[in-house]
Amino acid sequence: MRKRPKPNAIQGPFIGRPVEMLQSFAWKALPDHGRRVLEVIELEHAAHGAAENGRLEVPYDDFAANRVRRQTIALAIRECRELGFLDVVRQGRIARGLFKQASVYRLTYINGRSTSAQPTHEWRDIKTEEDAAEALQRAAISKSPEHVRRAKKARLAIMKGDQRAA
Repeated sequence: MRKRPKPNAIQGPFIGRPVEMLQSFAWKALPDHGRRVLEVIELEHAAHGAAENGRLEVPYDDFAANRVRRQTIALAIRECRELGFLDVVRQGRIARGLFKQASVYRLTYINGRSTSAQPTHEWRDIKTEEDAAEALQRAAISKSPEHVRRAKKARLAIMKGDQRAA
């Protein structure tokens, strides 16, 4: 005979977010595309049985498939990092063909199992609305050198009329 589940029991895998985090200035300042980025990484965490936080490899295609515009993915990741919800363990590489390498992430607020990294809750460092605004400002101006180089190359190609290089 099968036991009946408790009426308040959660059925299936779930991700727990601390209420303190949801009430924080950092969470309130996080734009919608940043929340979607966190959701995609949380889904990857669940897909690994909650045992791989700190080794969550998520390609850009996964973000794009979950309603995050490609043009905003990098900014959203920087915002999540600056607000303390996310740590980029290894930066991915831009390449052509078979040599792409996705970035590896760690969620700072997740309690995982077995070999998962312990939560560090860096979002707690954001104490005021001003701190959150400064973090978002840092995220907006801090682009990777590779990103800046590619953008300049694309702009120059467009100015010269070469659409293929862009």
